[in-house]
Amino acid sequence: MKQIVISLVMLFILTNCQENKTVRQEKTVEDHINIELAKNIKNETILLGLKFGMGGEEVHNYFKDLVNHKKLLLLPHEYLSDKGKIYIYPFEFGDENPALQNVMGTFKTYYIKDKLYKLRISAESEKDTPVNLLKSKFKEVYIQKYGENYITRESIYNNSEVYVWINGNTMIEISEGLSNNILIIYSDLIALKDSKEKPAEKLMREI
Repeated sequence: MKQIVISLVMLFILTNCQENKTVRQEKTVEDHINIELAKNIKNETILLGLKFGMGGEEVHNYFKDLVNHKKLLLLPHEYLSDKGKIYIYPFEFGDENPALQNVMGTFKTYYIKDKLYKLRISAESEKDTPVNLLKSKFKEVYIQKYGENYITRESIYNNSEVYVWINGNTMIEISEGLSNNILIIYSDLIALKDSKEKPAEKLMREI
């Protein structure tokens, strides 16, 4: 009986510590967001020339143009439709490690009043690369691009570490997905802060 009581007390303490840790992490992210937004620096360009504020049709036309310029691929996706195709971005790491070859990204776009405010990329390897190796490589690439001034927080989905860069109105997050994939999310903090509407989301497919 005594052992059960001790176990319950320890569980209670650990749960409270975990909750307090999460609150502290979210407070840190919120503080960084407020500091960056106070600078009034607005970055519109996201990735591959995409920009926050683009309309849905404009985004689709832009994706088609990227395919024409061979920066994106169009591949059938049998799990969604036997007729539909989705846009694929082949990540080129220039790495000799075979496990980091054939890493592909698919896109989901989010709109408020038909204006792009968030881009989510789901990246995974065709060679079943361990997710920690893939995540480490993306972290290395993004440090080279955005610097080491990133913050970390814990994922609410799988307790893994999330890397967060905040640059003006742009927040970039790198986290582990739920199926051995890496999620890279670009968000417009100004649009997110001012929004009072439920965002619309679209998996980027050929239309």
